[in-house]
Amino acid sequence: MFSDFDSASLLHRVFHFSKQNIAKLKSRANSKAGTEKISSLQSLLAHVWRSMLRGRRSSNNSIIQNQEVYFSMPVGTRDRIPLQNSYFGNAIHGAKVATTEDDILHHGLGYTAMKLHEMVNRQTKEQAIKTMEYLSANSRTTHSFSRNSNICMLSSSPRFYVYGNEFGWGKDIAVRSGIGSKFDGRITVFAAADSNGIDVEVYSTKETLEAMANDAEFIEVVTF
Repeated sequence: MFSDFDSASLLHRVFHFSKQNIAKLKSRANSKAGTEKISSLQSLLAHVWRSMLRGRRSSNNSIIQNQEVYFSMPVGTRDRIPLQNSYFGNAIHGAKVATTEDDILHHGLGYTAMKLHEMVNRQTKEQAIKTMEYLSANSRTTHSFSRNSNICMLSSSPRFYVYGNEFGWGKDIAVRSGIGSKFDGRITVFAAADSNGIDVEVYSTKETLEAMANDAEFIEVVTF
């Protein structure tokens, strides 16, 4: 279970980003950060994270100002830790960026995207082994995230070939996540059906999602 409150109180919305608009975000993030290393996905996730924080701040006065915030994402360990060929299960662990809300909102897209880039770069073979050893010694079966925890967590990947299955029902229109493990701040990404962009599914409160939909900086690069 991933929440300590009724997930029925949450809503979800899917935002579509075209390949062209993602390229604009990537160019903007790298320019602001003074680098060429930030990826398209890192730029897009930074853009979504910043809008979620703005939405949470504007829609919930109970949020502590300048509190620590987190962005967590899955890290594949199959290519980082030698596994037997017979192993066919999941091979991932979680990594996160920890910073403050004010730093994210005041320093801009380049700063946020670079924080994500640096976190990804730290995920070496040695780090993966160290993380898995820690998790093995400190295993937990449940996680509890409160409504105001200011955690955002990524799931899935636009690299997954989700439109390749054929069940005899005709061409897929869209792929979406199920109802399990939903909490305020869950972000799921899929390749768009037209293969020319990314769909970002956001679970949050009605107030936060409405604030994101009215966020001019965020909506500027959303494709309708």
